[in-house]
Amino acid sequence: MPKKPGIFEDCSVYSECSMEGSKKPPPGGATTHTVFAIKLANEKDALEEYNPYEHRCPEKPTSNLETLFHLLKGSLGTGILAMHNAFMQAGYIIGFIGVLVIAAIYTHCMHILRCIVSNVSFLTIVFVISINLQVSCNLKKYFKFTQLEKYKNLNALDYVMHVLNWLQVLYQIGTLCVYIVFIAKNLQEVVSDHVETMGLRMYMVIIVVPLVVFLVCIRDLKTLAPFSTAGNVITFVGFAIVLYYMAVPVDGVDGGGDDWGLPPISERNAVGSIRNMPLFFGMVLFALDAIGVVMPLENNMKTPKGFGGYFGVLNQAMGFIGIFYAAIGFIGYIKYGDDCKGSITLNIPRADILAQSVKVMLSAAMCVTFALQAFVAIDILWNFYLKPRLINSRWKWACEVMVRTTIVVVCFLLAYAIPNLELFISLFGAFCLSCVGLIYPAIVQSFTFWYIPGSMFQDSPSTWEGRIGRRTLLLGKNALLLVFAVFGMVIGSYTSIRDIADEFS
Repeated sequence: MPKKPGIFEDCSVYSECSMEGSKKPPPGGATTHTVFAIKLANEKDALEEYNPYEHRCPEKPTSNLETLFHLLKGSLGTGILAMHNAFMQAGYIIGFIGVLVIAAIYTHCMHILRCIVSNVSFLTIVFVISINLQVSCNLKKYFKFTQLEKYKNLNALDYVMHVLNWLQVLYQIGTLCVYIVFIAKNLQEVVSDHVETMGLRMYMVIIVVPLVVFLVCIRDLKTLAPFSTAGNVITFVGFAIVLYYMAVPVDGVDGGGDDWGLPPISERNAVGSIRNMPLFFGMVLFALDAIGVVMPLENNMKTPKGFGGYFGVLNQAMGFIGIFYAAIGFIGYIKYGDDCKGSITLNIPRADILAQSVKVMLSAAMCVTFALQAFVAIDILWNFYLKPRLINSRWKWACEVMVRTTIVVVCFLLAYAIPNLELFISLFGAFCLSCVGLIYPAIVQSFTFWYIPGSMFQDSPSTWEGRIGRRTLLLGKNALLLVFAVFGMVIGSYTSIRDIADEFS
């Protein structure tokens, strides 16, 4: 493709599987990353000619249905089990509306990220490299950050990239710790009703070896797909049984009678305490988390165009998840009221065999979710930081196995040291996910699409007044996102830290 002057005259967009790429570093030292480079012309017709989906080459691509199951399984984690507790904090009206609104905003932010990645043709899983490059180019040319010229081999926004990478890794590790605690607690409750019980930490020791073996053996999303499908089936069967206990009167079981039917809705709070709203925000954000698996899943698809769009995989999955979460939280709160516990499995009768089977099923399903969530942390640490340094090493496979094992062991040690780690769920959701899932997409979209020729903000109208009007709408929308995210992050983090301090005092 011939070189044309413009925004990208000193910058390149990178792909590990470019058909027109070369291993030569880009002119001017636009980046320090050693990957294949594609030089894009930046006229409108040239950008329209380039189709990033045609340059992807996943080794084992997944179908749309397999990707949908992966996305559902990645979101159906331990967070949904606490949705009734989130409704207790907010009330059933604010809770129901709030879950749907937060789910819609979160889905929009995921669309922002995938659109940015598609427009700058980044074709690997760690998406922040290309976003970082595009923002740097726009800042360099239009905002006169001339000091960037002094450091041709050092991109100033690399610091932002690394911070966001490690925030994502931190959140994923925290999530994996919660899964270990959840699985161990449920197994302990089931086993303790039949044999002499052991301590919670011993159950963690028992489950860590199967998790390591599972994670080491399953090394790609294609192989994980059947397990995700089975995990989804098990999860929905488990929740069907939970809904049975919540909504159907059962006589003669643990008291029975009317206690097992849904009480009048007038006995529950429509609006909760303002003091507890930040906890609701953090818990819902934690439960809806799928930002880490979105780009890995799309990049591994056989037909990645099917991921976006009004009826694409992302909207199908998140639409179902938002409605399902709202329904579970609403019914659970109406059923148990102020007696809602940290996990809905702790509210159903402990001695009943059917209830015990739910805990076993959900524990098995969480093992699959554990592997899917660990895939994100492994991908960042291995593909972004370690694999480039071991390209020609004969120990590359052994090092990857060591990375996978180390992640599980680190999560196990943290969960073993702090078995009540679920106290940190709201903190992880409010702080890490507000930064990675809400604040970052809004900021990056403002810079990335501001000056890209042919973008939605420069197509029409062609007058500069029209373009400024579209840009004003872009900034206004993203400003509202930032206010919402920063408020939720600050207040949610403060409230979570306060409750953690109260718990340990």
